Amino acid sequence: RGQKTREGTASAVCNRHDHWHRGQLLETMSSFDAEKRPGEKCGLGTWEGGREKVPAAICRKVIQAKATGNLDIEIWGDGKQTRSFMYIDDCLKGTRDIMGSDIVAPINLGSSELTTINGLVDVVEEIAGVKLKRHYKLDAPKGVNGRNSDNSMIQRELGWAPSTRLRDGLERTFQWINDEYAKKYV
Repeated sequence: RGQKTREGTASAVCNRHDHWHRGQLLETMSSFDAEKRPGEKCGLGTWEGGREKVPAAICRKVIQAKATGNLDIEIWGDGKQTRSFMYIDDCLKGTRDIMGSDIVAPINLGSSELTTINGLVDVVEEIAGVKLKRHYKLDAPKGVNGRNSDNSMIQRELGWAPSTRLRDGLERTFQWINDEYAKKYV
């Protein structure tokens, strides 16, 4: 599961690129999802247009369904695939902590709070106060069945763990997208 680097084996954080850290080249061999890690977070960024990350897309779909009265939601895959998401504030704090440390090996930065896509929809529906009919698009890309972050190294080396629970991050994200949606469409 780890990556081969000039420094030895370490947890996955890079994706077929050479990376510099403190002037030292770390040659990574491979990792599927590492470059997605910093991107799979709950937080502010794009919220529409097809480039948004899963939490933002789910929030937007729920907001749009509620606003239009079309209480349906399309979910890619069967909704049972698992993911962990990290709120942007935690991502920034963790990144600053890593950059301020003496760690030169690749290190995971993420949340170990695992949820299914269906579970994510459940939470956003609760936040919105609505229940939607789910339509599963089984022929759509769904990614790997499961992905989670092993944070044992960052906890051991830096004492870092995300401080924002998934639901709390989703509430903030939902409110921001709801406000943006209202500005644009209401």
